[in-house]
Amino acid sequence: MTLATFPDPGGANFGRVSLNYNFAGIANSLDQALVFSFNLSRVFGYTGDTTEWVSFTIGDTQMPFITEGYAGALFRANGGTETWAGGAAVGGTPSWSANDLVSITLSGAGGVGSGFEGGSTFAQIQIGANNIGTFNVGSRSTAYLTFSASNNNSHFGGGDFDNLSVTAVPEPSAALLGGLSAFALLRRRRA
Repeated sequence: MTLATFPDPGGANFGRVSLNYNFAGIANSLDQALVFSFNLSRVFGYTGDTTEWVSFTIGDTQMPFITEGYAGALFRANGGTETWAGGAAVGGTPSWSANDLVSITLSGAGGVGSGFEGGSTFAQIQIGANNIGTFNVGSRSTAYLTFSASNNNSHFGGGDFDNLSVTAVPEPSAALLGGLSAFALLRRRRA
């Protein structure tokens, strides 16, 4: 997906696109954490400009600005990055490289289960090899994904997001039980 803004007379210097789906429902039905991930292949525009950026935000509604969502990251054309959780900047300003895998895992306490069942929701943010951290973003019941692009100096600005996936993550104990049962079956066949 390419998200772009196009400067024209009186034109838009800001664009957003949102998936029309509340991902919290699937997390609750499976009682599993969710991982939103994609590769950011580039942010285009004047590379020395800090006002041209793209972002992704997970929020309670569709189309929130980066500071209005409860988890997300903003990537500037000059290589700078800001990460957000609970409406505040967090985790410093790691750099990013083209094709870095960016992910946010939303879970319940301890990194397991759905984060949308009335308790606290935790967001773990990862950009490339940088684990930004895990943040308590309050009690959430919805999860809408929005991508945004800003073009404040009327240059052509935007970015490319590739390989978007939303994955449910089973609890480690479920994976362990599955592995143990496979091991027991294998051992039984050898006997």
